[in-house]
Amino acid sequence: AAAGYVAVCLAAWLLGRSGAGPPPKRTVEIARGVHMPLLANGVDTDHHVWLEAGGRHLDTAFLYGDWKQRAVGAAIASSGLPRGDVFLTTKVMCCPTLRCGGVCEGGTTAPVAVNAATYRNVTAQLEHSLSVLGLPSVDLLLLHFPCARWADTAAAWRALERAHAAGHARAIGVSNFNASLLRRLVKIAAIQPAVNQVGFSIAGHPAEHGGENATRYGCLEGSRLYGADDATLRLATARGITTQAYSPLGAISNVDVLGRREVQRVAAAHSREGGARNWTAAQVAFAWLLQQGMGAVTATTDARHAAEALDAAELRLTRREMRSLSRLR
Repeated sequence: AAAGYVAVCLAAWLLGRSGAGPPPKRTVEIARGVHMPLLANGVDTDHHVWLEAGGRHLDTAFLYGDWKQRAVGAAIASSGLPRGDVFLTTKVMCCPTLRCGGVCEGGTTAPVAVNAATYRNVTAQLEHSLSVLGLPSVDLLLLHFPCARWADTAAAWRALERAHAAGHARAIGVSNFNASLLRRLVKIAAIQPAVNQVGFSIAGHPAEHGGENATRYGCLEGSRLYGADDATLRLATARGITTQAYSPLGAISNVDVLGRREVQRVAAAHSREGGARNWTAAQVAFAWLLQQGMGAVTATTDARHAAEALDAAELRLTRREMRSLSRLR
């Protein structure tokens, strides 16, 4: 994690010294000896396209359901790639939670058909997930969102620390934690979180909505309450915690990134300069994150979109472009 912080600082210094920043790195060391590819594919059920395009990071979660986690395990098994070549992230839930949608109740209407006790037991969720994935461990284990009570959140984090000690996860982190919660966590953690995965995008840090009834996925994605703001990013960077952005194109957090004129203008400007290469608005959105040392989790089963996302690491935005894109709301 410390190495990731140094890389971000170096990138910021270089960006201030020249018109364009250095090419964004494709991986970051989030913990000692644990190198995470910055671009990941998640949520979808067909990850073969991503792996065939050269992607080497898959993101899933207990909350996504057995069928989606099973698809991730199957994609890795059938890829022909050594297990160590594919970085795998999964997440476990902290229940009860403030998140909308009643995901902690268990039963037949819940995302995973297990008893309610499993939903309230982080260790049981992980054991279930590993069984479904068909793997003994993951590279990164995240606490998907904070519990409604701090005491439950702290207890869940201790369970992740035990999972790390047992060899079930090479690194551990959190998701949807705002600056206040992240600050409390680092004070009591025996193992510092390596990653904070939050909804983050151009014009979505935070999103315009306050987190109420924003999308069909839930109520809080893209809001300050769940860490989708610059204050949380600054704290994470200062603590050496890598920020990873889900909804980098704004779909889940209800932000129209690709429709912003400035994003389109930057893409067109680089396409004119590059001549033989046509950069897209989506690639500008990814590059804006990568150039700040952030990771991004996309979701695609389209070969063209997968290649487009992975190629974004080659796009170098200027200081002026980074500033103008950061000001969008």
